[in-house]
Amino acid sequence: MAGMDGAAGMTSTRLTEGRTVTVAVSNIVFMQPVKVGDSVCFYTDVVRVGRTSLTLDVEVWVLRGGCGERVKVTQAEFKFVAVDEDGRPRQINPELS
Repeated sequence: MAGMDGAAGMTSTRLTEGRTVTVAVSNIVFMQPVKVGDSVCFYTDVVRVGRTSLTLDVEVWVLRGGCGERVKVTQAEFKFVAVDEDGRPRQINPELS
């Protein structure tokens, strides 16, 4: 989950052009285990954009032993709030939505 939050955090920070904080994780599904030697890949897609919040779908795929076909192992929804320097919610650029 930490890797998923990190990937989603990088996406939310880039899209909102500033600091964000994770406020919720939902609909998490662990489909298969990640095994020693797997190459892990994280993918994010925008689900919703609000006035101060952003929801992303995060999927985790692996290459077993670093090669072969990709296998989806986990997915979840992460919600972020854009915050200012004082940690207060700030408006997201309306052009993002």
